[in-house]
Amino acid sequence: PITVTTMTPTGSERVQSAFGNDVHHVYLPYDLPGAMSSFLYWVNPRLVIIMETELWPNLIKALHRRSIPLVIANARLSARSAASYKRFNSFVADIMRCITLIAAQNEEDGARFLELG
Repeated sequence: PITVTTMTPTGSERVQSAFGNDVHHVYLPYDLPGAMSSFLYWVNPRLVIIMETELWPNLIKALHRRSIPLVIANARLSARSAASYKRFNSFVADIMRCITLIAAQNEEDGARFLELG
């Protein structure tokens, strides 16, 4: 089974129109440790794929603690965002090490992710 998460009613509507009943939709909770722990217990994923650039530290750490692979697909990271993340270098580098695979949109984005750790 495939579970697709969104944060908004608009996102939910898009999932329903694209996939109908072929996937299970749920709202992803805010990135709070207790909320993520409960969510992962309930969904019990074997693999998590995040599209583009959602770096939610509590989700990433919770997945890592449970040895659940995390892939960021179609990943993008602007120079501006990378500069912002670098201000918290050791924290961000620790989070980056918990990600199983980052499939960047292009070489520039990939290089920026590598610079973060």
